[in-house]
Amino acid sequence: MSYTPMSDLGQQGLFDITRLLLQQPDLAALSETLTRLVQQSALADEAAIILWNAGNHRAARYACDEAGHPVSYEDETVLAHGPGASLTLPAGCPALRS
Repeated sequence: MSYTPMSDLGQQGLFDITRLLLQQPDLAALSETLTRLVQQSALADEAAIILWNAGNHRAARYACDEAGHPVSYEDETVLAHGPGASLTLPAGCPALRS
């Protein structure tokens, strides 16, 4: 499977960006690519992927640290006290508010 160079993103459409994200082999690579995308397009300084497991009430967070290295956490306290704690949650996510 071929990977699209990050330098070509300025000329890509939504389909191509989606394909680039779906080509990533794991969540660490996906979080790195997503962070680079939002930085290149000046949308944000960083990005994180948070996956909520309703079965065991735990969250997994995948992101990059300040040096650009992938980091991941798996804990129910990540949402309550972690880097995203100050973010407003969508109204349709009452399970995340407990």
